[in-house]
Amino acid sequence: MTYHGIKVAIIKSDTFAWTEDNWNENVETLFEFPPIGSSGFFAVMNGVTSGKYEGRQLDWGAWLAIVSKEQVTELIRDAQPMTSSQGAAFMKNVESLDAGTKYGIVAWEL
Repeated sequence: MTYHGIKVAIIKSDTFAWTEDNWNENVETLFEFPPIGSSGFFAVMNGVTSGKYEGRQLDWGAWLAIVSKEQVTELIRDAQPMTSSQGAAFMKNVESLDAGTKYGIVAWEL
């Protein structure tokens, strides 16, 4: 069974290392998306490959999109609307993000 996950992170360096061995040392997790299945993973992957979001594939099963607060909100709308209490808690985290900061959204499949 394939597992998909997504997290919102702060990028800790202006010189982000895109290499397979070092990318995860460049991000600090703020919070994870609630479980939404594969739709979130594919929203990140398709957003990067189409040029909608800046980013790239990190390794065989992980993608990173560098996004604004508004794009985090847009991405979650693209992935799946949330109406549960878990979704409300997630959106509260999103609302606390700084509008002038770029964030990393890391999506992976295992």
